[in-house]
Amino acid sequence: IMKNPRASLFAQMPSTVGVGQPPAAMARVTVMGEIVPVEDQDELYTLRATYSVTHGFAAMLVESDKFKFMKLKPEKIYYVGGFGVNSQWVDVEDYEKSTPDPIALESLELANKLTDSKQDDLRLLCSQFIGLTEVDEVVVTTIDRLGMDIRVTHKVEDEQQRTEVFRLGFQVNVRNLEESK
Repeated sequence: IMKNPRASLFAQMPSTVGVGQPPAAMARVTVMGEIVPVEDQDELYTLRATYSVTHGFAAMLVESDKFKFMKLKPEKIYYVGGFGVNSQWVDVEDYEKSTPDPIALESLELANKLTDSKQDDLRLLCSQFIGLTEVDEVVVTTIDRLGMDIRVTHKVEDEQQRTEVFRLGFQVNVRNLEESK
């Protein structure tokens, strides 16, 4: 790190969250930037306390001059929504101001449940809101506080199948899993 502080961090939901989903179908992000020392005293205090509680042996370690807390300072961020859908570069300033989605850790389980047990309802949703009537399959790929993404396989005029992704927004931002249901 001292010779070359450039690094990237790849993050994806754990496979246990996406049961039934192949890894390529799950959203992921790559953060690229430079590893820098943590210098803010409030941040250092929080890190020391959290690290010491998480790792019992760490109490003396964090006080050593040889031990330093480092962090990745983002310069570029690339998001992939699963299977390359909704892939985009994310503005670093927007990322730094963002907050975690309140239903992120629970939403994939709900998406899988809807896909597995609510095909009739999802087909009706496609008919009423998207105007697709010849629907073969609907897969709920993601649900977040703003809405949900669905992947729809349907017949087009010449009887060929087409698969498309649609975003269906909620009327209000949801605050928890029950509201998203």
